[in-house]
Amino acid sequence: MTISPDGKTFIVAAGADYYGDMDLYISKKDAYGKWSYLKRLSVSTAENERSPFIAADGKTIYFASDGYKGLGGLDIFKGTLNSNGTVTNIVNVGKPFNTSQNDYSFIVTADGREAYFVRNGDIHYANITNSPEKMKPQATLIVSGMVTDKNTQKPLGASVVFKNATGVVVATAKSNSVTGEFSVVINKVESKFYQSVKKNQYKNFATTLNITYNNAGRNSITANAQLEKEDQTPVLTQAEQQKKLEEEKRKQEQLKKQQLEKERKAILQQEGAASVYEENPKLRKQK
Repeated sequence: MTISPDGKTFIVAAGADYYGDMDLYISKKDAYGKWSYLKRLSVSTAENERSPFIAADGKTIYFASDGYKGLGGLDIFKGTLNSNGTVTNIVNVGKPFNTSQNDYSFIVTADGREAYFVRNGDIHYANITNSPEKMKPQATLIVSGMVTDKNTQKPLGASVVFKNATGVVVATAKSNSVTGEFSVVINKVESKFYQSVKKNQYKNFATTLNITYNNAGRNSITANAQLEKEDQTPVLTQAEQQKKLEEEKRKQEQLKKQQLEKERKAILQQEGAASVYEENPKLRKQK
């Protein structure tokens, strides 16, 4: 069995007897997280198909079969897995991976440089860096990075989205709230992607990623994001703003009343002192 890198496609080999002929079946996960009923994959023949593997590009499938013309026994084949569940461009990966014996369980690493397969029950390893490109998966892009607070450098948990040049979402991720780290695999070979990062109470982050692919396997880039905090001044509704203005007006009126009362008392005190002075001859004489 094998599951695609995005976790939405499942392929399994099944038959009446493990040691007898098998067929390949496919299931897809819908938007609600439910898997569809298994459907017989188009590569299946009246003979034996088994050991499926979906490569890191999400499009290339490897499987073993003795139902196609080969070198003898089970041979390893490569095909293109289409979005509608069909498989096209089926080719025999050839020697030295296929022999007159049973060759199966072919697995390619994400960088497209190493392969593992089984021959008559024994596991074999191969460096396929210099192997023909036609037997390798398509190029993939691994984008990893860290989301942090621009001022404190504190790691942040945030939503990370990648879109292609036409605005179609090609990958999404959530950065770890403890480490701030994230990593996604983009299976579309395009030269430009747009990255956006969002988190509550922070300004949206956006940048453009220009990609140069160095090999047909895995290509990696780092795309860190530093987020700035938004202005913490609360945004008031019109009603709240009116209420605030009325409160300020009341405060000003109260302060004005207090000031007038203070001035009135000062005047009364002055008038009282003058009255006492006029009525006391001794005070006038001392002057």
